[in-house]
Amino acid sequence: MNMKKLILLCAGVLFLAACSRDNHPENSLVKKAGAFTFMLRPYSSERLAAVNYANTGLSQASRDSIIKEYDQFLCFVLEISIDGFGNSIENYSSGPAKELSYEKRSDYYLFGMQHDLKLLERDHETPCTIYYYERMNEITSANRFVIGFKKGGSAETVLEYNNPCLDCGKIRFHLDNSHLAIK
Repeated sequence: MNMKKLILLCAGVLFLAACSRDNHPENSLVKKAGAFTFMLRPYSSERLAAVNYANTGLSQASRDSIIKEYDQFLCFVLEISIDGFGNSIENYSSGPAKELSYEKRSDYYLFGMQHDLKLLERDHETPCTIYYYERMNEITSANRFVIGFKKGGSAETVLEYNNPCLDCGKIRFHLDNSHLAIK
């Protein structure tokens, strides 16, 4: 293993450790659809700020301002795993994905997937406005997406995801206060 790969591997392990420190496993939701497993867990505004602004030398006032801005969003980590497939999800070419080129699948997970995630509250639909695909398949077989939605006011909330590349149908997570209030 060359030095560059070793450094990347170490950085990835440190990043995973930082992200998994505060997983809130009691708040995780898991949905299984055929060979696909979807896990959703809350992601606090403090953690989002820590990841995005680590080692930037921000003043406490600037950090507090950023966290206050992030507090206006409900954020989650969505993990997608495929039984017997330990590679990056854009390399999965079975079912509907078989009809798409690697470039189209990659483009979907990097940019298009955001449009297939929505938060449903009574008579209101909120689009995904924070979206980041963690491409760390050399370290883990799970595919992680940090997603966020502008906060609404309903206690009855459903996160819905419809992936056109996977043969799994609509995935719906029914959220309650333990998933929405993650301070």
